[in-house]
Amino acid sequence: MKRSDRFCYAELADDLRAQIKAGFIRPGDYLLPESELCVKYGISRASVRRALIDLQNERLIVKQPGRGTLVLESEPDPQAIKEELVIVSPAPSMFGSKLLPPLIRLFEERCPQVRVKCVTLPYRESLLDELKMLGVRADLFVVSDHQFRFMKPDDFYPIPTSVVQQSYIPAPILDAFIQNEGLLAAPVTYSPVFLAYHKTLFQQHQVELPTANWTIQQFMDTAKRLTMDTNNDGRIDLYGLALSSSTTRWPVFALKQGAEVIDSTASDASYRSWLDALTMMQDLIYRQNAVPIFPIHDILLIQQLFEEGRIAMMLTSLLALSKRDEPVPCEIAPFPVGYDRGGLLIANGLMVPRQSANPHLAQLFIELCLDPEAQHAMIGQGRFLSVYDDVNRRQWSNQDLHALGVLPEQIVRSKCFGHLFPQDIRLNELEDMMKKYWIGMESPEQLVHRLHSR
Repeated sequence: MKRSDRFCYAELADDLRAQIKAGFIRPGDYLLPESELCVKYGISRASVRRALIDLQNERLIVKQPGRGTLVLESEPDPQAIKEELVIVSPAPSMFGSKLLPPLIRLFEERCPQVRVKCVTLPYRESLLDELKMLGVRADLFVVSDHQFRFMKPDDFYPIPTSVVQQSYIPAPILDAFIQNEGLLAAPVTYSPVFLAYHKTLFQQHQVELPTANWTIQQFMDTAKRLTMDTNNDGRIDLYGLALSSSTTRWPVFALKQGAEVIDSTASDASYRSWLDALTMMQDLIYRQNAVPIFPIHDILLIQQLFEEGRIAMMLTSLLALSKRDEPVPCEIAPFPVGYDRGGLLIANGLMVPRQSANPHLAQLFIELCLDPEAQHAMIGQGRFLSVYDDVNRRQWSNQDLHALGVLPEQIVRSKCFGHLFPQDIRLNELEDMMKKYWIGMESPEQLVHRLHSR
């Protein structure tokens, strides 16, 4: 028998065995038909049958002619120790803090023989090596598409095609987790960076709400009109727009105009898009005075000020704010006319380290996260989008999805944050390079030239 054939049936046997022992497939359940196992795992019927023979010899299953393959009842072992699945979630992470806990509860309900342990640590590029030194064997790693760029491919298992149905996931999100032509992280959720507005403030100050055909000049004028001293004490206490110097937000203004990655090979059109975006932002800060004089780097502070009614518009990636126990829905504003040639996405994925003691349980957890009903439950909290378009359509109107720029014909033009800048640029380095720009001591032309020339 060829080594590859043995690998195929052994991998399938290991996967099914893990699901049965974890309780994910329970006694009395039937396995998928052989033909469906062939399609799901991309292997031959001979390999499927050999895997089932192994499980049958272990008395885990029995074949029932005309009915299928039944999972057998096993005798309970009161001394049995639950298997442990260790998930490492870098902090801060909205996915890790808000969506991971209910997913863990659901997984433990479906797999009663497994206990999930979640380790939350500040993200560092050396985190995996540090965990090894501490004797912590992670089974799953939560990563953003930006953090993924700095992971070492040899440290992680490729994600099998049987786990991720790649044809259903938008290409920019899938591509964000590919290295060396292999999928190394399973995309589970994402968020677009979008323009949110505080409807109550607009109505209170009798300012026309954003429309699908408003221009960039109308957008800037609106920000100016909503900047005011509301209590006549000589200080502005309401701003029309908040801009963050964080590179996870402001680049959306350039991408919406069709900008490409910032490097020396960028086209003239892309160069102009970056220049237009940076010029517009500096005008809002220093000429229109419609933005706090120094952009707020702290994204959570901007969200807090928005909730408090002190900011009328902001760029965000959260479809509902979460500083309070009850999320505060954001009103989604369309970007101005002409800002429809791209977008900025922030994606979350799960990786399986090669040091994992339970890679099959890790894959099982990923499968749960990618189950359409689990996806629907996740986005029901209103903070993220599903990686499946049909699930998003069950939760959001077509108008909202269009304003977010995530309809299938729109999202293909978007970029995940991790693919926005050259591989060798670190966030802190880029933000340091922009400090003079943000305080008004460097022109947009100087900054764009410097960024494209490095």
